[in-house]
Amino acid sequence: MDRDKQQAVFTHFIKPFLSRNDSTDPGCVSSITGSQEWLKANLGKFSDYATLQDLQAFNPNLSTAELLSVLSPSQVAQLLLSSRASNNTDLIDRVFERLEEGNALENVDEFLTQLKASEQIPDFQPVVRDRVMNRTFIIISPHFSSFTTKDFEIWFQVKLITILQVLLQKCSKIQPQTSAAQTTKSFIQEMPLYRRQEITHVLLGYLRSTENAINETGWIVVNTRSL
Repeated sequence: MDRDKQQAVFTHFIKPFLSRNDSTDPGCVSSITGSQEWLKANLGKFSDYATLQDLQAFNPNLSTAELLSVLSPSQVAQLLLSSRASNNTDLIDRVFERLEEGNALENVDEFLTQLKASEQIPDFQPVVRDRVMNRTFIIISPHFSSFTTKDFEIWFQVKLITILQVLLQKCSKIQPQTSAAQTTKSFIQEMPLYRRQEITHVLLGYLRSTENAINETGWIVVNTRSL
């Protein structure tokens, strides 16, 4: 069954069934203990087509902490946005442990796409913002050597836009000694010259497009010095 048919099965059969009002146990939760067991029994491979809000509506007693390891990258992004984890580094670590399972680059791509689709800039505290930047670049940086200029543009001007907005939102308070800055700097310094030129072009394009948000020219000088 292809993805379109799976989506149709979820939308037209599973979701209405688990949302019905003509049953004392519409979410089929009474005979099951444990959120992972419930998810497997009632949605199985179709769970990826549900939003986190769908799952919580089907089962009000759902434990997102228990489910985190089996949520899709999109659902993980929805969890992060709804949890208000502004200073919860433990949650961030668990989120990225989940994203690192399987194809980490594809998982981060889907995760970032969902963050951007929400049009909501996460209100992360510096320690969490630093952790998110660091863990993201640890996943994507090994692929820089195979990126084309177009790939850099897509990642830094589209896919990473939400994280970069979080970074620039607090740019006047960011110090070059933060681990995310140091990690990014080390990645860049290890690139061949032509790769550094490509990423410089892309980052400068992004910074120019957001120049109204940047009031500290010193931030630009310090954080792009490697380029």
